[in-house]
Amino acid sequence: MSLRKYSKLPKRFERSIGKSTRTLVQRKYDSGSKRRKERFRRIFRRAQGASKDWKKVITRWCIGFFVSAMVLAISMMLFSPILQLRDFRIYRLNPRLDIERVQTVLAPLFGKHLAFLTSAEVTELLEAEISDIAEVSVQKDYPSTLLVTIKLDPLVARLQISDPDEETASTETGFTADFITDKGVYIHVVTPGAEVLPLINIVDWGVRPSPGTALIPIELLTQMNAAENALRTQFGHEIQGRTVYLRAREFHILADDISIWFDISNTLYRQLQRYRSLLQSVALEDINSYIDLRLADRVMYR
Repeated sequence: MSLRKYSKLPKRFERSIGKSTRTLVQRKYDSGSKRRKERFRRIFRRAQGASKDWKKVITRWCIGFFVSAMVLAISMMLFSPILQLRDFRIYRLNPRLDIERVQTVLAPLFGKHLAFLTSAEVTELLEAEISDIAEVSVQKDYPSTLLVTIKLDPLVARLQISDPDEETASTETGFTADFITDKGVYIHVVTPGAEVLPLINIVDWGVRPSPGTALIPIELLTQMNAAENALRTQFGHEIQGRTVYLRAREFHILADDISIWFDISNTLYRQLQRYRSLLQSVALEDINSYIDLRLADRVMYR
């Protein structure tokens, strides 16, 4: 059904509108308010679209900045002279370590790129020149400093290298200068207070040993220490001296004024068993010079 055509009411049917009614109608149906709301909605939608566009722009800028920073960092690592090695800091755990010698050994590393310098390279360089190194710790202090901590092998005994041309192996200050490490390496260094270490007399050498060389085989050094402990704890001897014969690969221990001869071709256990058998048949007071435990089928004494 179609609506009738709109026509204005006759004046006789019109009623007067009060002020409050007019205000209520205007507040509810005011077309200007609708236009403002619509305008606000359009502005809000435009702002939402613009914010999405800005997010994309900011994201692109952040990615570009990050890539540029990475390229700059890699370029500095590869080509910048700032990261070239220019300083060493040496920390020694043993007072006998010569800092100047270590710096001389590491001098070829100056100018190398710190990022590409490995701990193995530093350790190999030091171990090639300093034979009694036990442990090396390497750290990098960027941009140009290398921190090197060095630990040396402990000294286990003093040495007296018998030589017809030298009466003693001591310095003018009275400090022993010749030592052996726990790995059998000969060290020549002046160390105060070293008299507390046991003394080993070295004889029967073909060429006079030089400092830094492996002088006493580790197996001989280990067996000699074990024999000394056994004579002291199992037999009650007082150890007075030790002599190592390098070429013969044997050692003599002076215990209670009797020289007891050992070698490393036989086990220490068998040689001590021979010594026990000897003491069961011969009184120790009847022996005044030496006891030879090196022979497999007999024990010689005098």
